[in-house]
Amino acid sequence: ILTKVVLSNRTNLYENITVNYSVFNAEVNELNIQSEFAGDLIGSEAAISGISSQNITIMADSVVALESQFQIINPNLWSPANPNLYVLKVSVISNDIVVDELFTQFGVRVIETSGDKVMLNKHVVFFTGTARHEDHPDYGRSVPKEIIFSDLNKVKEANVNFLRTGHYPNNLYTYLISDRVGIAVMEEIPVWWFDTEEPWLIQNNERHIHQQMFREMVFKGYNRPSIIMWSTSNECKETDNRLIYNQLIKDDISTNYNDFRLISQSSAGDKPGYADATQAPLDVAGWTLYFGIFHGSTYYNGTLLFLVNAKNSFPGKPIIDTEFGYWSSENGSSLNDQVEVFDETFKAFKFFSPLNENGTLNPNGMLMASTWWCIFDWYSHQHPDGYQSMGLISMDRQTQKPVYESLKKGYEPYFNQGGMVITNIKNDNILSIPKTYFLGQNYPNPFNPSTKIAFELPKDGFVSLKVYDFLGNFVSTIVNENKNAGKYEINFDASNHSSGVYFYQLISNGFVSTNKMIILR
Repeated sequence: ILTKVVLSNRTNLYENITVNYSVFNAEVNELNIQSEFAGDLIGSEAAISGISSQNITIMADSVVALESQFQIINPNLWSPANPNLYVLKVSVISNDIVVDELFTQFGVRVIETSGDKVMLNKHVVFFTGTARHEDHPDYGRSVPKEIIFSDLNKVKEANVNFLRTGHYPNNLYTYLISDRVGIAVMEEIPVWWFDTEEPWLIQNNERHIHQQMFREMVFKGYNRPSIIMWSTSNECKETDNRLIYNQLIKDDISTNYNDFRLISQSSAGDKPGYADATQAPLDVAGWTLYFGIFHGSTYYNGTLLFLVNAKNSFPGKPIIDTEFGYWSSENGSSLNDQVEVFDETFKAFKFFSPLNENGTLNPNGMLMASTWWCIFDWYSHQHPDGYQSMGLISMDRQTQKPVYESLKKGYEPYFNQGGMVITNIKNDNILSIPKTYFLGQNYPNPFNPSTKIAFELPKDGFVSLKVYDFLGNFVSTIVNENKNAGKYEINFDASNHSSGVYFYQLISNGFVSTNKMIILR
């Protein structure tokens, strides 16, 4: 653990100071979980090795930054499912008198990428997410701490373990509580809808306010383990100067104040699209995905095809959906449409989740999270006489819309796995003997020219896997032989077949299953 303590001597005499460091396990319970003071969480002392005490002379009227480094012996790691925390106590002693003390909450976790997967504590992740505007019908944007606490508990109750905190840094308390209840966070600065060159030129070349805001966001959230990802912007169309900005931010944080978090953005799925060059410098490529609503096509097919193309455009890079959703309308006329949008869009997301519902690894998945926009309805300048009704829950926090239960149910198997593959990439149990027969959806789908088809056999037997056209005419044989029990993934090359809808059918030991696939030229 690397620490930096800033000490100020405002007297006209030098001071000989001793600085002591102690680390405690945080014991969070119903009596202290809402406290904004880390000292209220102190439990048993944790064993540490390294520098735990330093002596320093501070000259008169001066400021020094004192660095130290120590290790926690066998630390308990932070994750959404197990939000283990610690409290660092720093004591400043002069002439055997404690003249100042500092307590800060922190956690130990490692967030990184491995190929096209995001890893938390060496486990592949797929987080079930939503977003939250810091807005309330009674308090506006000045939300009291007790409402923030209640809101974040409602987030977790929806089987959500990932939160995008709007287009701006939230109240500091939001992230303290996210640490404690176990919600991974993507935090962003208010750079949105820079669609033309002019605002980028002003910021990149003259004002640099965006860079200053980004730095301040990182510094104030430095000790928050729940914050796993920073976002540089939201739905900005112009690309040449946005690319310069993204590279600037990435270089600045890597060189000057690396906090080893991931950096992404929230680019619009149609501005410019899946081949957005501004994603290149970032750790994770991020898009808002509103197919069938703003971006053309349909909820399912549009989302599926976009993610296929995005994966091909940025091979080896993880992807995040930063938004999807729909409004219920103020009169409730489109409540059922919200449900359909979730069901169809999330069905597409599931193909790309690295986490299977049973906790095993999907090696073809590269999607680290899906993010429903938003948890609550909110006031918006775009609706001067009303409000934005895209929430899972009404603005007053009292009414769960039908989409709430759909999302909670859809998210449940992934949430129950803690959002993480239960084994690591190298030692996963994907080859273990399955308990039931299963024919998976081909991936990618739609495809050109080849796709992969996965199936599972609980016992040995003769296997037939054949392809038929839309009218049921036989097209080709993929498998026609005896197979041992296990899990299989077969490549199907459709180079010699025309565009259209096809069906593939698996038959083994009386089990029959058929799925649809689409060839696009």
